[in-house]
Amino acid sequence: MIIRELKIIGFGRHKDKKIELSDGINIIYGDNEAGKSTIAYFIYSMMYGIEKKRGKPAADSMYSKYQPIEGQWSGSMRFSYDNREYEVFRSFPVQEDPVVVDVVTGLQVDSEILFEAFGEERVFASSYYLVQDKNDDTGRIFGDVSEYAKRISTGKNERVDVAGAKKKIKNQIKMLEIRKNEVNLSLKESIKKSENLKECMQQYDREADNLLKLKEKRGVTNEKNEEKVESIKEYIDRFGEIELKYERYCQGTKQARLLIEMEEVKSQNKSRINVRAKAAYYSILAAIFVFALVITLLVPLKPVVKVLIMALLVLAQGVVTFLWDNVIIRKLAGLFIENEANAAAEESENCRKIIEELKDLKEEIEEYGKGGVSSFSVDDEGMEELQRCVTRLGEQVEKYYQMETEKKEELAREIERGEWMLDSISQKMNGDNYESVSRECEKLREELSQIEKKVKAVHMAEEIIDEISQKFSGDFKAEIIDEFSKNVAAFTCGRYERVIFDAKMNIKVLGKEGFVDIAKLSYGAVKQVYLALRMAVGTWLLQERIPLIVDDGFVYFDEKRLRETLKGLRDRHKGQIILFTCQKREKRVLEELEIPFEYIEI
Repeated sequence: MIIRELKIIGFGRHKDKKIELSDGINIIYGDNEAGKSTIAYFIYSMMYGIEKKRGKPAADSMYSKYQPIEGQWSGSMRFSYDNREYEVFRSFPVQEDPVVVDVVTGLQVDSEILFEAFGEERVFASSYYLVQDKNDDTGRIFGDVSEYAKRISTGKNERVDVAGAKKKIKNQIKMLEIRKNEVNLSLKESIKKSENLKECMQQYDREADNLLKLKEKRGVTNEKNEEKVESIKEYIDRFGEIELKYERYCQGTKQARLLIEMEEVKSQNKSRINVRAKAAYYSILAAIFVFALVITLLVPLKPVVKVLIMALLVLAQGVVTFLWDNVIIRKLAGLFIENEANAAAEESENCRKIIEELKDLKEEIEEYGKGGVSSFSVDDEGMEELQRCVTRLGEQVEKYYQMETEKKEELAREIERGEWMLDSISQKMNGDNYESVSRECEKLREELSQIEKKVKAVHMAEEIIDEISQKFSGDFKAEIIDEFSKNVAAFTCGRYERVIFDAKMNIKVLGKEGFVDIAKLSYGAVKQVYLALRMAVGTWLLQERIPLIVDDGFVYFDEKRLRETLKGLRDRHKGQIILFTCQKREKRVLEELEIPFEYIEI
């Protein structure tokens, strides 16, 4: 696991600071009071968070100590783990839970990845996190190393013993269970509220949709029905006009019949006049012929002359007959019936016009009548039946409008009921927003999930404590002693080859003169032994290449011991090393040893 980058938005005296780290050794240099320890604790806080205490202890808490002058403390740390890169974001007190993001995908991942990557907090704090102890002295460090070893061997770490840790864990579990029950209760209420809101929203949508359809229905008329009714109304309105036309038709029919009768009378009169004229003509002609015959017979003339006279008489009779029939009779007839003939011609024209008009009227009346009566005839019975039909149509139109009025009134009542229903549902929802309630449910579920994860983590910590207590109880584990010995040998360049613990768990180192109690060693040597012991414990417990963080841990080392320790760190620690120092000796020594490193000044 490698820390790649630090972004401090606000932490202690630091603000808007960015620090990039390399895989191997990193030296972060700064004068005294420059904020090196602040950066070291920032890394620790990014890994495990920071507790905001309440009450009197709050004034002395780390949260209060590193509270920025302005605003809240926050920042992020990018790190590599298991061939992937992640970035953890923390912000207090607004966002107490970390946000971990996969740098490649940009997706948020479970914060449990922090526990997987960095391990259990107290193990890291007891091994790879060596902060400056400004109050330590030569006399105290001997006791610290022996006490540390005793506590490790009896299942205690340098902060709290097993019983105290388990008591604290039980209290944490109790508080988490109380909060879990509270969240469960709130979640049930929110879910019930959400379900009620969802049901109300669905009902609201149904009622709103129905109301919209009703309003659309109110504004939409049945065009076919309206056209049909309008057509019927027009048909009914025309009935008065048709009645007048029927009266005109009846009067015209009577007038035409009268004219025809008059024409027949006149024709009869004309025939009688012609008969009388012809009778007079033939009477006169017969009288003339008899007279001429008598004269011819009585006058003594020759037969030839008589025959000639008779021929002339016959010829004259023919001429007279022709003239009589074609001229005289016509003139005589004209003298008698001229006025009647002229009047007859005028009446005949009028009659023709009337008949034409009656024909059009009849067709129009028949066309109208067949629209209501299939077997309509233009007579009084047909008109009476048509009258009844028009009356029925009028009643139907009246009934239609009455039904439409009732429908509109019913529609208006339904719309009023729908609006009342929507108002009632809105009041029932009481202004609550389904999305906000759903987000609240999701937030509670997330909190519940985090609580369960915390409970699981606390139980796991309890198991780890029990496991560590069991593993370290009795004889100190050979693996740790072996690793401890190798670290001491590396840090002292072989001056001390082995480390043993006596019956009282006092530490002794093997040198050229034999085993020596660490109480007889120099302060610098004891610090080397302490570093070796912590690294051995960390290597055995964490089983991962966790970064080693040392804050001004080599202040009391001379040049030779510093060289030995840095070479030992290079050889014994395979993970990342972050050294905070107020001196430039580390930089110079690493350069002389030709050990690669990253140098950062703050």
